[in-house]
Amino acid sequence: MEIRLNGESYKLPPGVQTAEDLLHHLGIDQRIVVMEQNRTVLEREQWKETRINVGDELEIVHFVGGG
Repeated sequence: MEIRLNGESYKLPPGVQTAEDLLHHLGIDQRIVVMEQNRTVLEREQWKETRINVGDELEIVHFVGGG
């Protein structure tokens, strides 16, 4: 299935069906990101139930500490 991930075309592997699946697949620490699907911010509690569909636009924003 083809989606847009952070502005680029991305082909999802079989088995990646939800926002949470995608984060696990990419090896991203869920505690330090915000996820947006089709310009709507997803609450962390929604990630497990939020299905990814063909053509979806997903943005994953990482928080970086510094000072």
